[in-house]
Formats: sequence, structure tokens, C-alpha cells
Amino acid sequence: MKPIFRLFICLAVCALNATFAAEAPTLTLHHADGQEETLSRIEELPAVLAKRTVAGEWRLVVTGPHKLGVAVHLCLQPDQPLVIEGNGPDAVLDLGDMPPKEAAFCLEGGKFAVGGLTLRNGPAWTVQISQGVGYQLENLRILDARGGGIVVWGPGGVDEPGPAGNRIEHCLIEHFNTLAAQWTSDGMSIRDSQAIIAHNLVRDSATETMGIRVMGAGNRIEGNLVQDVGRGDAGGIYLWAGDAIYTAPGNLVRHNIVVGAPRGIYLDDGICAVRVEQNYLIDCSTAAIFIGGGRDHVVRENIALRCPILAHLDNRRTGWRDLPQKADVFSAARARLQKALRDETLSARIVAGGLDVKAFETLPETDFNQPVGNRVGGNVLMPVAMEFRWQNYARPNEALVGSAADPALPNRLLPVATTNWKRLSAKDLGVAGMPDVAELLKACAEP
Repeated sequence: MKPIFRLFICLAVCALNATFAAEAPTLTLHHADGQEETLSRIEELPAVLAKRTVAGEWRLVVTGPHKLGVAVHLCLQPDQPLVIEGNGPDAVLDLGDMPPKEAAFCLEGGKFAVGGLTLRNGPAWTVQISQGVGYQLENLRILDARGGGIVVWGPGGVDEPGPAGNRIEHCLIEHFNTLAAQWTSDGMSIRDSQAIIAHNLVRDSATETMGIRVMGAGNRIEGNLVQDVGRGDAGGIYLWAGDAIYTAPGNLVRHNIVVGAPRGIYLDDGICAVRVEQNYLIDCSTAAIFIGGGRDHVVRENIALRCPILAHLDNRRTGWRDLPQKADVFSAARARLQKALRDETLSARIVAGGLDVKAFETLPETDFNQPVGNRVGGNVLMPVAMEFRWQNYARPNEALVGSAADPALPNRLLPVATTNWKRLSAKDLGVAGMPDVAELLKACAEP
């Protein structure tokens, strides 16, 4: 046989094998009683589940590529948890035909585990989760979303009930908010309590939005990489609570990497009692840590590279000349805290979360609203730059003098150890117990 014919046959066989290797699109619903059912479109799922009454776990297996043209609203019975899982790398859902102002997958009641899927071209939100829903999202790939990636509308403080054990892990959200909305289309926007947001990659959105926004109490934001997200008034990892600034304490932001955001970790509009520990903050153009008026934060052993300011602090809770309406939010927050402290259980959770309740009960309002009780110590800033910047929101023409340094654990301003942030080593910089960047990148490898 001539070589050219051998080559032709080889190419034909390879093409045929590739055709058979690509899975045909299927949607298989595994019933709780062991039966199986094939759906023709994902839009059928809510109606099909509504007719089934068997208790136990249900499972939808998605194989191959599919399109979704309308929102899917899922409300399950408490005894019928649903697993939605992709079967292989070709399990792709294209959401580009959906209206831009809708959410695609709306989990509105019950308990869900969703993973192993690629979701492209999402509308306002790709996944939207209502309050009271139990969820575990893992190994999702949300790409080219016109709006935000994942939004959770759960409890906003210790005084609002919600399920425990919610998790978002090992998800990739890449190139989102392509319509460039301001402050509304984050990579993740999580209002919940005691949730875990860990080992996710959120990147590539040069818009005025947040990488990971968290609202609520006692959440753990750990081991995430947020890269090249945000412009203007935005942050890589952003915590905010509205009128729950005192009733949403105890959030932990640890072992994350933020690269190329205006503010690395942004504690906005008076949120209080957040622990920010052992994060890498790189090329943050405004500040590594931005404390917007809050109190009782612990900021320790973070490593900042090429950031002009280690920590910004201001006094916006004492009065905001340019935005006087903010005073109504802070007043409502004070009333909300006062009510919560009448409940012994809630009071204990607030104290355990780190808020100085005694100061609230004994100090005049003006004194309590000062940005005090913040402990910023043991951090490393390279190269040498500004350690603290204080800003007076109430009287912009007057300097604000405050204290946030921890005398027992001074910050260190050092020359640059390496220009390659991927080679940063906490051990080399004298921070014990903190993983090197390489370890963290390996732990949040792409799904």
C-alpha cells in the first residue's frame, strides 16, 4: 500500500474515533426508586420532578452539549434532594439564547448538589440560589457570562435563619460581566451564613465589579484565586452587609490570592469583626486591605506585593459628608444589633464573632462609630510603601488620626523578595503556617 493511502486511512480512522468519542447529548433522570427517565430538554425538568413523589435522592446526568432558552426554576420537596452532574468534559450548557436580565438556573427550594458542568454565555446570573436552600456547588466552569456567575440570597446575619453546610468549591468563573454592569454582576455574590467558599478561581473581568462578594455571618472564604478582576471602586474579595454590619461578624478570609484588583480585600461600609489572615495580595492599585469604617477587624500576617498602601482606614460611620443617606443605614444597623442582643443565643454568636459588644453598650454612639478595635499586625509589604492611610469622611479637609497597629506584632516593610508572585514563599518571609503561593495554586487547580 502506498504511503499516501496509508496516511489517508489513518486520518479517516482517527476522525471516526473522535466522532464516536464525543458523547451524544443526553439528559438522564435517575429516580429515587432506581428507575431511569430520558428528557429531551432541560426545560422539562421542573414539570417532571413536580409529578414525582418518591422520597430519596434524584439525579440528573448531563452528557454532551445542550442549549437552554428559558430559566429553569427548581423547587424540591425536603425529602427529595437533587444532584445535577455533568458526565465528562463535553457536558456543556450554552445559555446565550436567554434574555440578558434573567437568571438561568434558579434553585428555589430544597437541597441541591451541582457539579461537573460547563455553563457558557450566562444571562444576569448563571446560578441563582434562594434563601433556605441547601447547596453544594463543585467543579463548575462558568465562562463568558454576560452578567454574574453565582448568586446566593440567603441569611444576611446571625438574626436570620438558614441551613448550615452550604459550600462552593473548586469552581472556575472566567470572563464574566461582559456587559460591564456596575457593582451588580460579581463572579460570586454570596449572602449566607456559615458557608464555605473555597479553592475557586475567579478571573478576567476588567469592570467595576467584585470577584467574590460575601454578605452574612461566619462564612469562610479560603484558598481562592481572584485575578484581574475589578476597576474603580471594586475589590477582589469584598465583604459588605448593609444594615447587618454589626450582626454579621465572624467571617474569615484566609489563604487567598488576589492579583490585579483595585482593593485586594475590601471591607466596605462599616462591616465589622472580620478576620483577614495570611492572604497574598499582589498588584492591588489602591490598597492591599481597605477597611471602610468598620471596627474590631483582625488583619494579620498578610503578604502584599507591589501595593501602594498596606491598609486604608476611614471613619465613614461617624458621618459621610458626600453621602448623608448612609447615616440611615448605620442607624438601622445599630437598632438591629440592639434587638439581636436581647436574644441570649444571638448575643453569644455576635460576641463569639468578635464584635466588642461591651463597647456598644457603654460608649456614646459617636465613639462607638469610630474605626477602633482594628488590629493590623504581622503583615509584610514589599517594596517599602505606605503602611497606613487614614481618611476623614466626615470632615475631608481635616486629617484623621487613628491607631490600628498591633505593638506585639509589628508590620514589616521590606524590599521585594521576588518579582514573580507565583514564587512567593511565606516561609522565606518569616510567616509560619502559611502555604506558599505554589501550594495554594495547586489546591485550586482548574476543574
